[in-house]
Amino acid sequence: MPPTVTPTPPASEFSVVGQPEPFIIDDLELVGLDGWFNSDPLSVDELLGLGRVVLLDFWTYTCVNCVRTFPYLSAWHETYREYGLTVIGVHSPEFEFEKLPLNVQRAIERYGISYPVALDGGKETWERYGNRFWPSKYLIGASGEVVFRHFGEGGYDETESVIRTELEAAGNDLSGVARSNVAEPRRSEGAHTVTRELYGGYSNSYLSDGLYAGQDVYYDAPDVEIEYSDDGTRRHGQFYLDGAWTNSANSVVTAIRSGSDSAYFVFDFFATSVNAVLGNAIVGQNGGEEAVHEVVVELDGRPLLPGEAGVDIEWDLDGSSVLRVSETRLYQIVELPRFGKHELKLATNSEGLAIYTVTTSSIDCLVAEEAPDTNLPDGAEVETTILIIGGSKVVWRRVHISFDLSGFPGVSSDILSAKLILDVTSRVSAEALQFERLVAHPDTPGNPADWIETEDTWHDWKSGSAWTTSGGDSSTPTVSRTIPGSTG
Repeated sequence: MPPTVTPTPPASEFSVVGQPEPFIIDDLELVGLDGWFNSDPLSVDELLGLGRVVLLDFWTYTCVNCVRTFPYLSAWHETYREYGLTVIGVHSPEFEFEKLPLNVQRAIERYGISYPVALDGGKETWERYGNRFWPSKYLIGASGEVVFRHFGEGGYDETESVIRTELEAAGNDLSGVARSNVAEPRRSEGAHTVTRELYGGYSNSYLSDGLYAGQDVYYDAPDVEIEYSDDGTRRHGQFYLDGAWTNSANSVVTAIRSGSDSAYFVFDFFATSVNAVLGNAIVGQNGGEEAVHEVVVELDGRPLLPGEAGVDIEWDLDGSSVLRVSETRLYQIVELPRFGKHELKLATNSEGLAIYTVTTSSIDCLVAEEAPDTNLPDGAEVETTILIIGGSKVVWRRVHISFDLSGFPGVSSDILSAKLILDVTSRVSAEALQFERLVAHPDTPGNPADWIETEDTWHDWKSGSAWTTSGGDSSTPTVSRTIPGSTG
C-alpha cells in the first residue's frame, strides 16, 4: 500500500491495483525534468521508435513502499534490457529536500539502482500522467500505448508476465530467457493489522484520516514552539511528544535550547518493521546537512537487540541503541522476527531534529540467491547475487565472496555459501558494510548448524572489526565476504 497518496488504494499491504480502467494519454513524453542519473537524457518517443518497451516507475526516495519494489525493478532491468525493455525511474519528490539532485544521487547509490532515473522535481511528468500514487508503474508497449498500470506494491508476477508479453509482441524472442528470480513478499504470520503512516507535520494532519498527533495542544496554532508533557496516554495510530517541539508544515522539530534538556517522540505500533524519515530542520542548498543528531531508540522501554534492529541502528558504549541522523532520508529502525504490538520511543537532546513520517510493515524478510559454482578449489573467489527483501531490509547487490577453505578439509563451498545466506538474513547492514568475518566452529566445521552465532558482538563488524566469541581463537579458519561500496 503506498504510504503517501491521495486518494489511497485498497487497504492492504499487498493490494494489486493493476490496470483498473482504460488509460489514454495523448503525449507520453517525459517533461519538465531537472536531470538524469545513470543515463544520458532519454526520450519515450525515440525509444518506442526503436521498437522498445518502456516501464516507467514513479517513486520517491523516502517512500519505503517504493524501496521494497527496487529488487523487482532491478531484476527486470537486468533480465530484459537486452531484449527490448527500458526501465526508467521517475523520481517525483514528496518533500522539498527530495528535489535536490545530490540527495537523489545519494539515494540511487544507497539502493544500488543502475537503471536510468529522471528527476521530476516539479512533478510535471507526474501531473501529465495524472499520477497520484507512490509507487506507480506504467508499461508502454511498442505500439505506443500504456498497456498496463500498477499502483502500490505487489503484483510482481503479473507485471512481469505483461512485460514478457509486450516484449514478445515487439518481436523479441524470450524462449531462452528465464523469468527473474525474486521471491514475492508475504505478510507475517499472525499479522491482523498494521499501523498507518504517521505524519509529523500539520499539513497532513487535517485530512480525513488525520489527527496524527495525540495531544490537543499540537493543534492550538501552527509553527509554534510548545513544551509538551507525555502523560502516558496511548491511542493506536497517533504519536505523542515530550519536551520542546515545533509543529511545522511537513515535520515536527525539536526546539531544545540546552544540551541538558531532552525530548522524545513515542507511539504504539502493530508491525514487524518501523521506518522513519528523519533529518535536519535546515538543509543546505547543496544538500549539505547542518548537524548530526544522535537519537536514542527504545523498544518497550529498553534498547533494541541486534535481532530486532533495522540496518541504521548502532550501539554506543553504554549499550543504548542509537540512530545517527547525518542526512535527511529514510532510516530503517526496527526489524522484528515476528509480528506484534510494541511501543517505540525516539529520544534526543539535539536541537533541530525533524521527524517527517513514520511507516510500518508486517512483511516478512525473504531471501533469494543465484547459486554459485559448488565445485570450487580452496581459496576460490566467486561472485553471486544475494537478494534480501521485505520489512525494512532491502539489499540486492552482486557481491564478491572469497572462500578460504584451507582450514576445512573436505568441506565444500556450497555449505559455506549456505551459511552466508543464513547470516545475511539476520545481520545485513545497509550502511558502510565493507567486511564481515565469520568464525567457524573448530570441532565440526562441516555442519552449518554448528557455526558460531555471536549476537553479542554483532555491531563490531559494522565498523569492519572481526567477530569474536568467548571461546574464539584468532587462528580459527574464517570465511570472508566483501561488499564494494554501501548497500541499501
